[in-house]
Amino acid sequence: MVKNNVSRRAALGGMMGAAITPHVAAAAQGAFDHAVDPTEIKRIFVDLTLAEAEAATAEGQFFKLVDSTSGIATIYRRNAKGSDRLYDEATAAALASAEPGKGASLVGWRRSTDLAARNVDAKLHDLPVSIMDAEGADPSGTSDSTAAIQAAYDNAQVTGRALYIPDGRFLCEKLLLNNTITYTRSEKMMKICGPGTIVNTNTSSPMITADPASSHGVGLFIFKDMTFEDAEGAFALIDGDRVRRTIFDGVFFNRVARGVYAAAYIQSIYFTGCTIRGSGIGRWFVDVNSLFNVRFSGNIIEHRGNFLRTRSTTADPAVNSLVIENNLIEGLSGKAIELGACYATNITNNYFEGNTGGDLDCGKSTAFHKGLTIKGNAFQPYGDLLANADYYPIIWGKAATGGLNSGGNSSTGNLHDNSGTASMIDMTGDHASGRLYRGYASSKAVDRAPTGYAEYNDGPSKYLAVSDRLLRLDPFNRGIAYQGGAGYGSEVDGEIAPVWHMLGTANPGLAPRNYGERKWARGSYVWNAMPSELGEPGKRYIVKGWLCITAGQGGHSNGTDRWVEDRGLTGN
Repeated sequence: MVKNNVSRRAALGGMMGAAITPHVAAAAQGAFDHAVDPTEIKRIFVDLTLAEAEAATAEGQFFKLVDSTSGIATIYRRNAKGSDRLYDEATAAALASAEPGKGASLVGWRRSTDLAARNVDAKLHDLPVSIMDAEGADPSGTSDSTAAIQAAYDNAQVTGRALYIPDGRFLCEKLLLNNTITYTRSEKMMKICGPGTIVNTNTSSPMITADPASSHGVGLFIFKDMTFEDAEGAFALIDGDRVRRTIFDGVFFNRVARGVYAAAYIQSIYFTGCTIRGSGIGRWFVDVNSLFNVRFSGNIIEHRGNFLRTRSTTADPAVNSLVIENNLIEGLSGKAIELGACYATNITNNYFEGNTGGDLDCGKSTAFHKGLTIKGNAFQPYGDLLANADYYPIIWGKAATGGLNSGGNSSTGNLHDNSGTASMIDMTGDHASGRLYRGYASSKAVDRAPTGYAEYNDGPSKYLAVSDRLLRLDPFNRGIAYQGGAGYGSEVDGEIAPVWHMLGTANPGLAPRNYGERKWARGSYVWNAMPSELGEPGKRYIVKGWLCITAGQGGHSNGTDRWVEDRGLTGN
């Protein structure tokens, strides 16, 4: 309405601004809005001209002239020469109308006095498109909302706004995405978010898919802070063959048996800060033939079936650029991860616990790894797996020389099964309460096995291990130890003592403390680091070193010298 040439729409905008800017006095605003007592308006005219209304009104009286098309009513006061226009107001019908130019378009809004005044309709167009904006949306989860979800998505995609999932459970059989990847223009990421839940009811194909006519698939989506859930018998959630370049951020996958399925491969899909929990018995959350540029970071993956696998046993690679980092993966009734040949793959700083089907199996391919890093992970098998002496949380699979990298991993049981690779793996900083790798746990004979390739540090020593054969470089003790294989090492008190070659200045049989009271294998040799010429003229010699001829600990064995001098004549 208008008073002193100020519209009621602006006044209403001021009222809304008052809620945000308290300096506007509510009492003054109320007086402004009631400039004319409605009972004083004697005549109401609908769709007449001003002259017709004036002719029917006595001087001094107030009258209202209503334009039914615009929904605007104007208040006048009759005077001797015609009438004074006082203000405009919107009719109730106009305010309730969704027609262009009515409804929220008639209500003003201003965030603060230093910003521009707008109407509420313009402000609402800044907001996401809600599923509830479409016909047929049912937040109770009783009836199907597929058509409503598709209509809301289509509108949001066309208008460049986010799609909002309000609180509730919405049943959906199919959502056809159409954000086509063209690689020829500046493309915008589309956001789908909200506190609500989309329930997958499709039992024959993935629920979220795309038109097969889009040659590169669809992508550039962010699913954020929402929930997906499976109805009984749902096939899969995401069509990985069609949906690419997609981010799942803070999404709760509640009892989703199969999250991403691809007959071929998936590309550029990231899961960050998600919770993947429940169901999936016998199924894989990510079930694809191969993958390219995929990331799992900071997720909670627990109490479900299997998690991630690539099915191909021959693709070279099956995995190209995969990052699995800082995730909690626990309580799975199946296997956590199963991969084929890996290129540029990093599995770091994850926590694996109680996954009854196994933790990390990278040995499902006949092709070789060419860049696989497994670092800083904690493995806590328990129950039958911990009791199983043949269980190893990390199965490396095949690799040529190089291409594998480990370090900083820890296990409460065994750790590495590297029997399938010819590559030496640097296990520096790794720790296992059981066997560090298949073929080695300690020096006990019972722990020896014919497999395993490793390179690692243990205190001051550097170890190189091939199968059951161990080469130890010990600069602290100035020695090299050989253990394993035929003739290398001797059993001493139930353990295999290695064959040592080292430097010393005294006979180990006479000064065992100089060598840490160690256990010696037969054939060990200590080179004399300080030889001098001994003996009578014509028979002079030097002691080149000392040779162990009887395995054991210390210097003597049942009164027999364990060590003999290795002498060399000098000719003097």
